[in-house]
Amino acid sequence: MKLFKSLILTLVVTLILTTSSIFCQDTVKLVPSGEVVGLNIELKHPYVYQILSEDAKDLEHGDIILSVKYKLKKVKSIDKINEIMKLKNQDIIVEFSREGTNYTQKMTTEQLRMYVLKEVISGIGTITAINENGEFVGISHSIKMENRAIEFNKCEVFETSYVQEIKSYKDRVGSLIANITDKKIGSVYSMGEYGVKGKSDSFKYSKKKSLEIAQPKIGKAYIYCKAPVTNELKLHEIEIIKVGKESSQIKIVDENLIKYRGGAVVGMSGSPIIQDNKIVGGLRSIVIKNPTRGYIANIHSMLYDN
Repeated sequence: MKLFKSLILTLVVTLILTTSSIFCQDTVKLVPSGEVVGLNIELKHPYVYQILSEDAKDLEHGDIILSVKYKLKKVKSIDKINEIMKLKNQDIIVEFSREGTNYTQKMTTEQLRMYVLKEVISGIGTITAINENGEFVGISHSIKMENRAIEFNKCEVFETSYVQEIKSYKDRVGSLIANITDKKIGSVYSMGEYGVKGKSDSFKYSKKKSLEIAQPKIGKAYIYCKAPVTNELKLHEIEIIKVGKESSQIKIVDENLIKYRGGAVVGMSGSPIIQDNKIVGGLRSIVIKNPTRGYIANIHSMLYDN
C-alpha cells in the first residue's frame, strides 16, 4: 500500500514476467495467508528521493531518472550517475519520467547535486494465498511510481512482528504500521495489474488448511486478516454487493474493523477474501469517501492476468 507519494501500494479507489505455470492447474487449492509482510524493492532506475535546495527547479520528488548523458556517455545506474555528479559544473542531459511521460532536461552537475537519488523503496502489503510449491500471490493491485509501473531488479519479502493501525475516516485513508524484522521469507518475481507473484523461502504446505478457489458471488463473505490489537489471523465479515469480471465491490460489516480501522486501511491490500469456504479474491481498494466500502480483485484475475 502507500509507501510515500511516489510508490502506490495503496487502498484507494480508482507487486513483468509471464504467469507462473504452477498456478495453471485444473483444480487449484491454495492456503489463505493474510500475513502482513515488508517489501524491499531494488529498482532498475533511481528516483528523486529528496530535494536539497529551494533553487532546485528542474526535477520533482518522485521523478524516475532513466539516464544521465555526459558528453557521449549515457549512464543509468545510480553508481554511474553518482560518478557524474562528482564532476564540477559540467553540462549534462537528464532523461526522466514524470506522471508516466518521459522528458529530457539540460542541466549541470551542480544542479543535479541538489537532489538525493535512491534506487530502493520499501513498504508493507499482505500475502493473499500460497500453493503447495510455496508460490504466492498478494497485494491485489499494481505497484506504481508517479503513475508508471515500476521496473525492478529484485524484490525481497520480510517477516513482520507486530501490526498496528492508523484509522481511516471519510476523505482520509489510514494505514497499517508494521514492525519489519530482518528475517527474509521470500521474493517477488512478477508484478502486474492485479498484484504480485513470488516464492516463499520456507513455507510448509498444509492440505488441511488449503481451500479451493472460486468466483465471488453476491452475499456474505469474509476478509481473513490480522485482527486489531491481538494480531490474530481471523475472519472478518463483509458483504459482496456487486460482482464484476476482474473485480467486485464489497461492504465491510465487521465491528472491530470499523471500530479500530474505520473499515479498511493501506497495507491490507491482498488480504484474502473467503466465501463459502473458498478463496474468491484479495482486498484491492477502498472508497476514500467511505472506507467501509471497497473493491476486491477476483482470485482468477490475480492468478492468471499477469
